[in-house]
Amino acid sequence: MNVFKEKVKIGIVKNGEFEFLEEIEMIVDTGSHLTSIPEDVVQSCNLPILGEIEVKLSDGRKVKKKWTYVALEVRGKKTVSPVTICLPEGIPVLGSISLEAMGLAVDPVNKKLIPVDIFELGGLCVG
Repeated sequence: MNVFKEKVKIGIVKNGEFEFLEEIEMIVDTGSHLTSIPEDVVQSCNLPILGEIEVKLSDGRKVKKKWTYVALEVRGKKTVSPVTICLPEGIPVLGSISLEAMGLAVDPVNKKLIPVDIFELGGLCVG
């Protein structure tokens, strides 16, 4: 698989507005459902730990990881997304749930993110 990195802003939503406090490089990994951020970023953004979730790692191990929600911005696209906190030996990863929520997909040939439409099955629920 061809991997590449992307700069990602990380922060909070405060009074209905995005407030970005950190910017880090993350590996884009569509094989990962969840985005994973370093613990020092969680601490510097003062993010609450909301619990633990069991995840399966690429080596087949299942481990429990702490998780929270964060505000993310990539290439001007913003969302709020669940994230896990990296294990000490881990690396920051931008996963598929966050990418899809921002309307971004991977162009594997050119190793970059491209904008895509966000589809919703519940289209009949418009108001």
